[in-house]
Amino acid sequence: MARSTCGPVRLELTLAADLPMTPLVDVVFQLLVFFVLTVRPTDVLAHLEANRPRGGGGTPIPMIRIEVKSSGYAMMGEPVTVNALEERLRRLAGIDERQAVLVVCDGDSEHETLIRALDLCAKTGLANLSVLTAR
Repeated sequence: MARSTCGPVRLELTLAADLPMTPLVDVVFQLLVFFVLTVRPTDVLAHLEANRPRGGGGTPIPMIRIEVKSSGYAMMGEPVTVNALEERLRRLAGIDERQAVLVVCDGDSEHETLIRALDLCAKTGLANLSVLTAR
């Protein structure tokens, strides 16, 4: 006679692994204490690269101030044309290309005039630029 299997076959798996947690926590705590006590903290501030000024450089050149107004441009408080502004920037860039330039933009001026002033600075080689909006 053949045996028929009409129902699902049940497999019973039992896990008999019961790990005590107290020794595991003790070992982890001891490792933590070991690494905390043996680590050598590095002094990050002592290894920072800083651009320090060189001694004996003479007097610093004052910051160039370009004003962008709705009526045109002014350099160091004196109204100038675009061609005169470019010529002055070219002369100042010939002295020192690291010269700081502050572009003060009036709230009523157009964006095109600001972009033209920044383009003139880039064209003459001046790259240390700051832009400020005056209200």
